[in-house]
Amino acid sequence: MKPITIILDSGHGELTPGKSSPDGKLKEWKFTRELSKRIKTACDMKGIKCIQANTDNSDPTLTTRASNINKIVRTEGEQGRQCLMISLHGNAAGNGSSWMNASGWEVWSTVGTTNSDKFANLLCECFKTIFPDKKLRGHKEKDFTLIYKCACPCVLTENFFYDNKEDFKLMTSEEGLKKITDLHVAAICEYINY
Repeated sequence: MKPITIILDSGHGELTPGKSSPDGKLKEWKFTRELSKRIKTACDMKGIKCIQANTDNSDPTLTTRASNINKIVRTEGEQGRQCLMISLHGNAAGNGSSWMNASGWEVWSTVGTTNSDKFANLLCECFKTIFPDKKLRGHKEKDFTLIYKCACPCVLTENFFYDNKEDFKLMTSEEGLKKITDLHVAAICEYINY
């Protein structure tokens, strides 16, 4: 198998409206950038090449984000490396004004059988091991702009609901962040047969 480069996309930026917990303590853009940093650090420690596609607080359009990721894919391809992109998000059932009941974790790939499905299914299997007592909402499919326009296998993970009080506690705890990181890294290792 060719060497693999993991590309991490942190969903949304500081100015995207409504992307925070009802009490304002969790901002999705901060959460995803912290998660991206942790996944990259864990991959680095295992000798897995990992690139963070966006680390600042900006929010370029989805097409611009896909274009930037595709530039990385081309550069890595020229070096004989395959890529796998993960877009990291926090989920919400409401508009950020009140606590909601929806909870759990899910992963999205594009519609139909694609090269992304294997990784999405591995994430679900790893989730069951790392979070045996949490709700797995499953592997879902939709042609979201970012993952549809990327030129490599890619998924979008929704890492619990920041407008659910129990999920919020998980997402803001050190133990929870570690487990969410471990989930992604375990699936990455399985994917590349590390």
